[in-house]
Amino acid sequence: MKKILIICLVFGLSSASAQQSVPSCGTTEYMQQLRQDPNVAASVDEAEARVKAFLRDMPSSGSRSGIVRIPVIFHVIHSGEPIGNGKNISDAQILSQIEVLNEDYRKLNSDINLVPGVFTGSTADSRIEFCLAKNDPSGNPTTGIERLNRSFTNFDTQIKPVTYWDPTQYLNIWVTSLANNKLGYATQPGGPDNQDGVVIDYRYVGRSPSNPFNNNYNLGRTATHEVGHWLGLFHNFEGGCVGTTPSSCALEGDYICDTPPESSEYYGCPVFGANTCTESVNDQPDMFMNFMDYCYDRCLHMFTAGQADRMRAVLQTSRLSIQNSLACTDLTPISYSGMVYDMRSNQPVANAKVLLDGVVDVEVSTNGAGQFTAGNLYA
Repeated sequence: MKKILIICLVFGLSSASAQQSVPSCGTTEYMQQLRQDPNVAASVDEAEARVKAFLRDMPSSGSRSGIVRIPVIFHVIHSGEPIGNGKNISDAQILSQIEVLNEDYRKLNSDINLVPGVFTGSTADSRIEFCLAKNDPSGNPTTGIERLNRSFTNFDTQIKPVTYWDPTQYLNIWVTSLANNKLGYATQPGGPDNQDGVVIDYRYVGRSPSNPFNNNYNLGRTATHEVGHWLGLFHNFEGGCVGTTPSSCALEGDYICDTPPESSEYYGCPVFGANTCTESVNDQPDMFMNFMDYCYDRCLHMFTAGQADRMRAVLQTSRLSIQNSLACTDLTPISYSGMVYDMRSNQPVANAKVLLDGVVDVEVSTNGAGQFTAGNLYA
């Protein structure tokens, strides 16, 4: 029974002008732009097909065995401000964001108890964790935070391609200022490597008090939401009132059966109880407190089991390689010495190229006596 429609309108569910006046996610628009390249569209579609196939064939035990740790590199793009001022946000603000991600993705957030009773059985621990990278792509120590004073007119074409780290080993998160009331946006699985990652407006990174900006999005849920997109989730209101039957819920909308369809997104902190779509079997109220909706940070509390399974499916398919990343591992450098001989003459070979294959490949040359030494190797 749709008896609270007027409340939905108050929060902008059906008003385009209202939607434009409040901060929102830019992922849908961004992915539409990327998909104008037929190669990108085909790659994204292929990644999606692999996820669906994995979930279809997934054993009854589920896909969430073990914990996956994802190394994160924050690229702070600023305009010369001192650290802790403006776009050049503090280390503490970034560290608080890692804390929020780990709490939200492990169902350890303190506000999980605010989930309405009808949905408490749907909440899930995704068993995904995040860590600031300890090693850069060359194997050198890093804090997982790099600060770059850069100007640009197009962030995606001028900044991302020259600053990104290998997306098979790192989750790239760029911090900058965004226009048009965008909180952030993300690349979904299958997108181009030199675009891959998450972009967040500096005012919405981390949580108060480490996040000093006084707004309704200062509890770190923008990153929770955008990383969800990076891990293959769609908005829980995707497509409106579609996927309303047991046979269609995995094929339409957000492709997840335990997130009730919504006619449109929610803003602010709505009163619980509105039901804007009718499911044919188990009709439920709208799940606006889901991390993939648009409410204020303080009113977002949960991922569902279906969402957790989908994210883990992405980590078993298009983002499988990141599970083997050593970017969060303490690496101890070693050195190695040797000689190169010509087996036919049994004579040392001078100026021979020697490639040592490890976490980071190192190439050295032999001296006049055929000897070489390579340092800073990581096995």
